[in-house]
Amino acid sequence: ADEAQGLRDLKERLYSELQSVQPNGLNASPTDQQRIADLIAKLETMNPTPTPSRSPLMAGFWRMLYTDMEPAPSSGKLGPFIGDVFQNLCP
Repeated sequence: ADEAQGLRDLKERLYSELQSVQPNGLNASPTDQQRIADLIAKLETMNPTPTPSRSPLMAGFWRMLYTDMEPAPSSGKLGPFIGDVFQNLCP
């Protein structure tokens, strides 16, 4: 029960961090990026799925909430325009 609560708490902290750097993480400072990377690393250690990128659980239409890549069309930024990014995954 404590591990499940810890997992929920980490997910909530991550989601809160992601909301603070919207849109798409393009406004994230290096400090924000490090905090988010640390939370993701902790969550990865708790993931029971052996190969998440190949898991059928990944199948679906997903909205990108965050990227740490440079602004580009694939990060939701095209010139002065910023929009939502979606991806259909079929592992």
